Amino acid sequence: MELRMKRERSPSHNNKETLKAAKNPKLIIQPRAPAVEQTTNILRRDLWSEVIKFLDFHTYFTIIPLVNTFFYQLSKDSVVTLEHLEIEIELRKARVKKKHDCKKENKYLKPYVNLLQKARNLDKLRLYIRNSDYRPSIRCANQYNSILSGIFPKMPWTQNLKVLDFSMKNYNNVLFKEVLNYLSSLEVLKLTFSAPFPTALSYIFCRFVDPEGLKLKAQASNIIFWNRYNEKICHPNSVPFTPLKELTLKYYFSYSASIAENNIFEALDKNLSLTKFTLIFPSTVNIDNSLQPKFAYNQTMRKLRLSNAFQFSYESAKDFSFYLLGNKALKSLSISKSVLKAKDEFFTAVRNNKILKKLGLEPYEETSDSSLDINTFVELMDAVGDSTLTSFKASTSAFIRRNLNFVFHFSVETVPDHVLYKHSKYFIEGVQRMLTNNLGLRKVWLSVDAMPRERLDEFADVVLRILSSEQSKLEYFNGFPLKGLMNDTINTLHINHRYRFLQSTNKELIYDGDSMILTIMLCKIIPFCRNLRYIDTGTKLQRKDNIFNQINPGIIDIEQIKQTANEEHEFGFEIYYKDVPAIIGLILLLTLKGNNMIKNLNLSHTDCSCLYLVIGEILSDMPNLVTVIIEGMAHMIHPISHKLMIDILSNSPSLHELVINGITFNLQENDQIFTSLIKHPSLMKLEISRLNVSSTVSAFSNEASIGDLLKKTNLQILNLSSSSFTPLSLELLANGLKSNMALKELILADINLAIPNEGLASQTNGGDFNFWRNKIDCLLALSDALKNNPYIEIVDIRFNDIPSSQLSVPNEINQLFLDNLKRLLDTNSRLRVLNFIFPIPPNFLMKYSELLLNYLQSSPNLEVLNNYNIKSMVSNEFTVLTIKHYHSNRDDFDSFMAPKLSRVREAIYCHYAHFGTIATIMPIILSQIYKENSNKITRVKFLSKEVQTNVLLNKKKGESNLDLGFLLKETQPPDVTFILNCLSTHKFTQHLDFTGCVLCDIDFEVLGKNLPCMESLRSISIRDIKPARNPYLSHILSNTSLTSLEISKVNFENFDIKDLPMNLSSHPSLEVLKVTNCDLLTKSAMIKKCEDSSFKAVLSGFKNSKIIHLDLSGNEISDNELKKILKAVKMHQFISRLVIQQHEIRGKDGIVELASMLCDPAHPLKELSLSSYTWSVSDIQNAKGKLDLSYKLLSATDLIILSTMLICLQLKKVHGLDLSHNPSLFSEPHGVSALLDLIKHSPISSISLQECCLNEQEDRILHEIFVAACSSLETLSLGSPFTEQQLNSILSALKSSPKRLKKVNFSPCRDSKFKALLTEYIEQSGSNWILKGYNLWLK
Repeated sequence: MELRMKRERSPSHNNKETLKAAKNPKLIIQPRAPAVEQTTNILRRDLWSEVIKFLDFHTYFTIIPLVNTFFYQLSKDSVVTLEHLEIEIELRKARVKKKHDCKKENKYLKPYVNLLQKARNLDKLRLYIRNSDYRPSIRCANQYNSILSGIFPKMPWTQNLKVLDFSMKNYNNVLFKEVLNYLSSLEVLKLTFSAPFPTALSYIFCRFVDPEGLKLKAQASNIIFWNRYNEKICHPNSVPFTPLKELTLKYYFSYSASIAENNIFEALDKNLSLTKFTLIFPSTVNIDNSLQPKFAYNQTMRKLRLSNAFQFSYESAKDFSFYLLGNKALKSLSISKSVLKAKDEFFTAVRNNKILKKLGLEPYEETSDSSLDINTFVELMDAVGDSTLTSFKASTSAFIRRNLNFVFHFSVETVPDHVLYKHSKYFIEGVQRMLTNNLGLRKVWLSVDAMPRERLDEFADVVLRILSSEQSKLEYFNGFPLKGLMNDTINTLHINHRYRFLQSTNKELIYDGDSMILTIMLCKIIPFCRNLRYIDTGTKLQRKDNIFNQINPGIIDIEQIKQTANEEHEFGFEIYYKDVPAIIGLILLLTLKGNNMIKNLNLSHTDCSCLYLVIGEILSDMPNLVTVIIEGMAHMIHPISHKLMIDILSNSPSLHELVINGITFNLQENDQIFTSLIKHPSLMKLEISRLNVSSTVSAFSNEASIGDLLKKTNLQILNLSSSSFTPLSLELLANGLKSNMALKELILADINLAIPNEGLASQTNGGDFNFWRNKIDCLLALSDALKNNPYIEIVDIRFNDIPSSQLSVPNEINQLFLDNLKRLLDTNSRLRVLNFIFPIPPNFLMKYSELLLNYLQSSPNLEVLNNYNIKSMVSNEFTVLTIKHYHSNRDDFDSFMAPKLSRVREAIYCHYAHFGTIATIMPIILSQIYKENSNKITRVKFLSKEVQTNVLLNKKKGESNLDLGFLLKETQPPDVTFILNCLSTHKFTQHLDFTGCVLCDIDFEVLGKNLPCMESLRSISIRDIKPARNPYLSHILSNTSLTSLEISKVNFENFDIKDLPMNLSSHPSLEVLKVTNCDLLTKSAMIKKCEDSSFKAVLSGFKNSKIIHLDLSGNEISDNELKKILKAVKMHQFISRLVIQQHEIRGKDGIVELASMLCDPAHPLKELSLSSYTWSVSDIQNAKGKLDLSYKLLSATDLIILSTMLICLQLKKVHGLDLSHNPSLFSEPHGVSALLDLIKHSPISSISLQECCLNEQEDRILHEIFVAACSSLETLSLGSPFTEQQLNSILSALKSSPKRLKKVNFSPCRDSKFKALLTEYIEQSGSNWILKGYNLWLK
């Protein structure tokens, strides 16, 4: 019948309710009126039950019924009649950054539980629980445990269920008692868990195998079963016994102790109901030797399969052989090869047991037993030949001693002695005798570890000859129905999706015997299979192409593939099915053998590592083939890759394009492959990755070199990325490039240089300078070879590692590279991609950048420059510009999962910018392109921060100050260069602040190019910067509109300042110069780097400049240097303000001279600051009455200046001076002498010295001060609590000196003792002074 396409809905249907129900699985839909009446009568219910078995359970029973009443009614009625049901439940993982929600998991499982309750007649249940990668908490695990274990007691079919196949790989959270105790009719039990817990294994055997023995043991030791959460399960005495017919236990992880504690073989030997038993562990698990397979009485077991982890001793192997000899029930046996320790007894049992039909011997791990050899294996095959076995499986890897170092042999035909080489003929004769003597064998699986190539054909012929015999019943060999294929009776070939060649136990896959033999056999059979139409892959393949059967998407239609290949003239696994199993890929290729319509063959993304055996034969029958692409073929390494290449070239005479990536090739500098390539004059494109070129063994070789490849062919595209070269091979390549003008694309990305006789450690990460100098020579040779090529369009040359940051490239080499690059750019206007990574030093970076920027302006074809998509930047295709820091290193690439090397590969994002990488040579170019094409870009994303375009380009007129110290914080050096190169767009910025920046020489050079473009710039502040590589400091003066320059806390030893005096003197507008806290004179480089070795040489250049404000604060200046400053200031015509703030002046001559210049009306100097106070002539001249300088923190230097100014100016309007509260006024001896000069020679009549620490001076100095004050002053204010001795000196001076002084003020002193001393002294001496309060008045 056919269902109508359009669904009919009931009148009560509501769209909103339907959507709400679909989003919330908790909603249980009530029965509705079916859209079509009596739908279940259209097809019988038993047939619907069969249909449901092939449908997806979750979709059919939980989603569709929510939105379609027809399927709801159908599923409701059909589930009742189900007898066999397979359910796969995936426990969902939590959302990102959210905790796992147990309640939601419960809701997710409820629909399954509800529908399972309806299956009342269920006879067989396959329940597969698959957990997500997210591991839930213990609470969530208990929730799963409760839900899953709660299914079984509530189900109506628990008493009738006979077959249970339960798999839960990731967690063992199911309570065994709750799950298994209610299944009283169970006959077949299959359990797949992650680990065999001892109590769980004991419970299973006690419940289903042998309860009596384990109960007695449990009673003696008082065993109680517990689960992993310390919850009591049950006591063995309370476990009801249910005899099983078949028991299968599979564990993915195990522990030897958990098995050894249970003597399972004793229980199995006594069991009378079990006919099939399987116990499988991982092959890497070694069970305790005390637990060995032991059977003596059991005559009901028909199938026994034990993990190869169960090892036999000689005694146990002998006993088991006697048991096998007398057994009349066992038909299938799979055990460890260690049973051959008693090989004579075992061979006798195999020959004489007529009941045994299937025998499998598998090795334990991949180690061989010293007692076993290939002769033992041949004897085993002889015993099988004399038996009645119909199926036999074994592996030769158990009988061969292994040597893991033989993979480095250079020839495919050279096989080490331990491989089946010396005994291969003897082995093949044994196979022939086995197949000839036992004609009843139907299935044979011989896992051959390795075999020489010349013996493979002989082996295949022996097997095929037996298969073609009418008397032989052999049908399957190594899992394939070869006889059916030979007889052309198979229409659909069923392939187990788990079978791949790469599952062989042999890890040296270049000698994988299994894949080799099958490859040769299939090559001889498949081309003659005319009836073969489909391949059943065993999986559901969902592809957009129509090569799969529409009913079952897991079936490949071979005829459809052939038709599509003929129509499109190409075949490729990537087109039809990516990562197709190797055997399917091989069969598909063999079916296309002889197709003369295919022009393009793409063998990418297949693991057919034995393709090299038959590729020549396949390609020889494709005469019109022009393109061969092989990428991502795993385990294809030397030497078989060499043979693969030779076979492709030898059998494809019309080849135009050859692409082989992800395969290792070891070639000599003169190699047969180069010779074969030269013989293809039509070859236009050659792309080979992972090419390892080594030195030629013989100096005289008849083979061609890589240079001959370019000289003698018309190659247009050459891609040798991720390859390793010798210096000679790169030199030969460069010589070939000079004579090849047809080449359009040269890609040598992520290449490596291998120097013969050099250690590997010195050839990685730029650790050896000489080694990287060899690389530079190679890069220089390649640039020289390309400089005259006007036709090349793509150049990608870069090594896979980085040089050391201490590598020094001579300037001659750098200039030669730039000359070659300039010649290439001048000659060639067709370049689309230019990735030529040369370790450009910073001093050549500006030339390099200007060279490429000029080419970008003149050539519109360039799209990619040094891995940056320039075209997308110019066309404004994005709003965020990401400046990545690239680091090229082979260790960062996944060799087997690398992207296509034919494309321009993006480099790896790293956390630092290293010298010689793309990050350090591109910032100027990128920023220049960004400035010119920033219409749509809103922000720039650097390594550690993002910056808005408005800030970088200063598009806001209101922003006049730019704090580069904050903007450049936590940025890499290339990012700093990028940002500084954007300053030319700052039309409104008036002030730049470089506080705390880390700048190198290229940054100052960039400033020299950008600062002149800042029209509004007026001031620059450079504070505490950390330069690198001695940059030119004079670049900061490149802006002619600059009026103020401040340099603070800068060590001039780290700069090149030889041009600074000349630039300062020639600057047209600089008015303010501040050089503070720089150790400018006595310690640092200004003296050392100037020709005159003094600051005079610097200031002498100022005579033509217009600097008005000169600030030299914070620099230690001696008297001698101060004199030199004085001379320089005298010569200068514009300096009106001089600031030298420091406090250690040992002489006052220089200070007096500066102060005198300050008072000279003919000198431009009008302001002076030698301490914390700035002296202005205008302020002093405009003062009237009392000059208040209190609380100014004046020093002795300031007192000298003040004294000199007052003496020189002789101000008539100023009669008083207040110097109170300046504690440092007399800290130097020069302060006292300056005060004396001030008192004696200035017109000041009143001075206040309160809180100036006069009481700390000597008595003699106080006496001198008061003597001078008595003769020159009228009023003197002290205000200090002097001692009695100091007071005697003061009063004695007052008594003996002239009497101009009229008042001495000691207030605000409040010392009563001091007042008493004054009173006593006046009364006793009869002085002319009287005391009023704390003031002395003259009578």
